[in-house]
Amino acid sequence: MWESIKEFGQSIVDVIYQAVKTLMTFIADVFFFVLENVMQGAIALLDTFGTGLEGLNPTQYITAIPAETKGMMAACGFNECITIVVSAIGIRLILQLIPFVRWGS
Repeated sequence: MWESIKEFGQSIVDVIYQAVKTLMTFIADVFFFVLENVMQGAIALLDTFGTGLEGLNPTQYITAIPAETKGMMAACGFNECITIVVSAIGIRLILQLIPFVRWGS
């Protein structure tokens, strides 16, 4: 008789343990799902910055630069560098518009 009560109690403990384990897995999955969607949104937002600044290529507007120098500037990533600098300045200006967020100034 005591064995059957002991087995029943152990089965209840096992069910509760599995339920808690499943609940923790569910909470972790929901957290990672939300985190993944936030990161995908951030990546999509950052991808739009690059498309808007494709026309910012100073080597095509300056005719005094020789062709070899233009080629070297393009090979070294000068265009991407200018895009990064302009994006950083734009983000900083946008952050300055938010009240109580005065980072670095």
